[in-house]
Amino acid sequence: MKTSLLTVTFVAVLSSLSSAAEVIPLKPDRYFNDYAGVVSKEAADRFNEQLAQFERETSDQVVVAVFPKMQSDSDIADYTQRVAQAWGIGQKERPNGVVLFLFMQERQMFLWVGYGLEGALSDATAFDITEYHIKPLFQNGNYQGGLATGIDLICKAIRGEHTGSGKPLADQRGNARTPPERPKSMPEDKLIEYSQGKAPGPLFWIFYLAFTILIIACWWKIFTKAGQPGWAAIIPIYNFIVWCNIVGRPWWWILLLLIPFVNFIILIILMIDLAKSFGKGVGFGIGLLLVAVIFFPILGFGSATYQGPSVAPKV
Repeated sequence: MKTSLLTVTFVAVLSSLSSAAEVIPLKPDRYFNDYAGVVSKEAADRFNEQLAQFERETSDQVVVAVFPKMQSDSDIADYTQRVAQAWGIGQKERPNGVVLFLFMQERQMFLWVGYGLEGALSDATAFDITEYHIKPLFQNGNYQGGLATGIDLICKAIRGEHTGSGKPLADQRGNARTPPERPKSMPEDKLIEYSQGKAPGPLFWIFYLAFTILIIACWWKIFTKAGQPGWAAIIPIYNFIVWCNIVGRPWWWILLLLIPFVNFIILIILMIDLAKSFGKGVGFGIGLLLVAVIFFPILGFGSATYQGPSVAPKV
């Protein structure tokens, strides 16, 4: 496994921004929301009316959301929990909502159930619906059939839990948005390709390249200031050993980077050590970790001079 200062720094920055990278979609205006275009517009409208009528009869809200991809690195259960809570599905006085999430690129689905309906739609029942009734149809490319079956079984499971006339989503939030139409021809083997339209664009890669060049230049300058060869900054593993040598830590600390959770703590310590080795404080070290694009250029190209290892070697 290659370990470089650039990789360590970039991972640290991404970790600090992980929460910002997650996207919580806007609350939908419809019951059936096909953002990936897996069913026809006619079928989408039919499903939407079916679920609207179901809420009128029972007051329970069942929402289906089909996305091209999951815009989070979290576990699907954790992510959908946050999305459903942000949407506030169900009646305010009783959280009687259900959301069937589908993420086409990841080929994953999850049935989120509000605690007002957990008695009728238990984890076991939800698993049975998704795994043994919806999934087999999806695997055969029958997305419309799988969704129709899933909607019917979900409604059947929770019907009778509550009564009353619920106010439909369209009545609560104004006119419904029309879901995007599915391309006229989309064979199953092209569906994943279609869903990748949300992949990082050119601006992301331009930023990544610029960031990479900047951090390499900064490390090169830092190594030079510390009396080490600048080219060592681009040599995996060796550059980390040089970093440890600069701050006074033993070379075998590189092994600690292989331990989950411990590696992030080690990274924090080494950033602070690096700052102190150049006459800076703890706050500057935290800045190196969290705002690398600002603090590394200051350290590398600024007036800071190397003061020697911040950690006295043990004798």
